[in-house]
Amino acid sequence: NQSFDFIFTSPPYFNIESYSNHKDQSIQKFKTFEKWYQYFLLESIKQSIEKLESNGIFAININNTKEHNIIDKLMIDIQNLEIMEFLGIIYFGDPKCKSTIFQPILIWKLIY
Repeated sequence: NQSFDFIFTSPPYFNIESYSNHKDQSIQKFKTFEKWYQYFLLESIKQSIEKLESNGIFAININNTKEHNIIDKLMIDIQNLEIMEFLGIIYFGDPKCKSTIFQPILIWKLIY
C-alpha cells in the first residue's frame, strides 16, 4: 500500500507507438480507440491517482493524434473525477531541432 507525492507517466498514444506485438500490449488488448482509452488509459490514470498522497501531483506526457483528440477528452474526464485540480501544461522538446514536435505534459494536483 505504497503512496507517492508525484507520479509521472508517458503512455503510448494508442496506435502511434507499438512497443511489441505481445498479447499484453495495450494496442493488442484494446483494438479500438474507445476501448483503449476507457480500459487502458483512463483506468491506468485512475489507478495512479489512487496511489497519490494528499496534494500529490500527477503528470502525463501524452498528445493528440491525427484521428483522436486525447488531450481534450482527458481534461474533461479527469475534471469529472472532482478530486483533481488542473495546474497547467509544460511543453518539452529541442527548439534547435527543426523537426521537433513539442510534447505536452499535463499536470494535476489531488485536492484532498
